[in-house]
Amino acid sequence: MNFSGPVTIFVGSGVPASQLPQATAAVAADEALEKALRFDPNYDDREGYNPDFLENDITVPLPRISQERDQEMYKENGQIVVLKYHHFSLAMNASRRMQMWSAVNVDYDASKRTSSGRAFFGQDRWVVDPRIPQKYQLGDPDIYAPAKQIDRGHIVRREDNAWGDTPTEIEFANSDTFHFSNCTPQHAAFNRSQPGKQWPGVQGLWGGFENHIQRDLQSGDTRACIIAGPILNPNDPSEDFGTGPVQYPLVFWKVVAVTTRDTNGRRSLRTYGFRLSQKDVVDRFGVEFAPGEYARYQVALSAISDEAGVIFDDVLLRADTHADA
Repeated sequence: MNFSGPVTIFVGSGVPASQLPQATAAVAADEALEKALRFDPNYDDREGYNPDFLENDITVPLPRISQERDQEMYKENGQIVVLKYHHFSLAMNASRRMQMWSAVNVDYDASKRTSSGRAFFGQDRWVVDPRIPQKYQLGDPDIYAPAKQIDRGHIVRREDNAWGDTPTEIEFANSDTFHFSNCTPQHAAFNRSQPGKQWPGVQGLWGGFENHIQRDLQSGDTRACIIAGPILNPNDPSEDFGTGPVQYPLVFWKVVAVTTRDTNGRRSLRTYGFRLSQKDVVDRFGVEFAPGEYARYQVALSAISDEAGVIFDDVLLRADTHADA
């Protein structure tokens, strides 16, 4: 059975719960509670991003941080902390309380995914990553709750990460994307592929682009490495929603790394860098939108480095399909 909205189904004999055996009544009461996301309680077993995920002797290294931005990063013992999750890793900008970059292994092989919908995993629930102080993670009271048009925008997309070899792996990989460390303020008209009645005719740029990537990975080689993040510009706008001024990013970047096969059957790396801005919808709706083909947003990886302060490995730069643009 497929449903597009909240549904309550009662299956049984019609006998009141008070007349059922005590144990059965207890089970019925428990099952009546709404299911919520379940997180892997053991943070030590998260393997993180795998640079060799694409195989074929191809490596997609993690980005580094430019010297000019290094002092902004969250560190322990003088070293930038890389937080590992199921299938992805990220590094936090301590000054802005948001991630500087994330890198995720994506596999859209149907055999590694559940055919059930999003509700199968339970109600969305965002949590603080307990491995770093909460003060370095932008949370609901800071912006997401009071700013009604601002979404908790995933950088590592839930649908991209929800895969695995077992149902438990799929479930925990899905849940891991709901850490506030993976969350950035995005206007709903930018984040959602179909923003809804409030913004008629608007198709969210970020959400639409994520759907485009997913469609492209449905057949053939279903694997990709995706590195992404916000461009945390010192001149980003700021609002105080009651807990102090919060700067929110206007521009986001995404690098998609895939392999292609030549006429001899040999695989080689191809990288595609994109720069997508929510400034238009922020200006137009309060935090102008121009739909179009996503090719218009492709930029050289070197241009992303200049703005975002992240440094891509030479192997990615050599594979950049837009390097000479």
